[in-house]
Amino acid sequence: HEKASKVLLEVLFKDMQGPLQEVGLRVDDEGDDFVCVAELIDPPKEKLDALAERGELKSRWGEAIRGRPAHKAWLYEVVSNWRSGLDVDKFDYFRRDAYYLGIKRQFDHDRYLKLVKVIVDADGVPTLSPPAKDKDTLRDNMLELRKTLHHMAYQHKATKKLECHMLDILSTIDEHVRVTGEGGRKMKISEAALNVDTVAYPKMTDTFVEALLLTGEQPGLERACAEYDHRIVRRKLMRLVAHWDLPRVGEAFTERAGPLPVPDGDSVISGVLSG
Repeated sequence: HEKASKVLLEVLFKDMQGPLQEVGLRVDDEGDDFVCVAELIDPPKEKLDALAERGELKSRWGEAIRGRPAHKAWLYEVVSNWRSGLDVDKFDYFRRDAYYLGIKRQFDHDRYLKLVKVIVDADGVPTLSPPAKDKDTLRDNMLELRKTLHHMAYQHKATKKLECHMLDILSTIDEHVRVTGEGGRKMKISEAALNVDTVAYPKMTDTFVEALLLTGEQPGLERACAEYDHRIVRRKLMRLVAHWDLPRVGEAFTERAGPLPVPDGDSVISGVLSG
């Protein structure tokens, strides 16, 4: 979504350049405000990591970042923290998701924002650093909350089942529905999403998809509408019939045992039903 945000942001800047300049956005010796906003959303993490690893972050900062000079490097750790991942984006959706899931556990981001300081790292580049005394708080509250959210929601088996069902439904929609993009061109929803067509992409909201599935007026979507009603609305989700414990990465492999055999599908089903 960061890529899509930057593409749409470029359109916004182009359409609103005059008004934005009037309220203070500019290009001067301190940097390019327009480029800076885009870089804050999606900083080039791989480039920055590589420079930091080689100890060249300060000397070659301008090769990776154009929005602000190296002495303002800490700004790139506020929205999307390329160093640690501790940023306001996570604070926002952790609190939102915990609230709507009924999880009575929250990370005190106000305390973090009050106590975090700008310090200089080993290469002389300013960076954000919480106080050492908050190490346990970050681990016990934020990281444990993240673990809880993944366990109860993001990676929950019901979530994964719903995702699989929606993929099937969206694949059917993609075959029959066309949206109007730039220049009036008709395209698949997958094309509009992958290429981030600036006209078609903003149309593809939850309401757009639900309208197609609930009204059933679009020709060719009968199967998708029936699947949506059965699987999503009535919650008749797929069932787990079997699972296998596969070797983990790094586990010892014996040549005598040979490769792990792939079980025959019919044999698995008959074995489950008989068991």
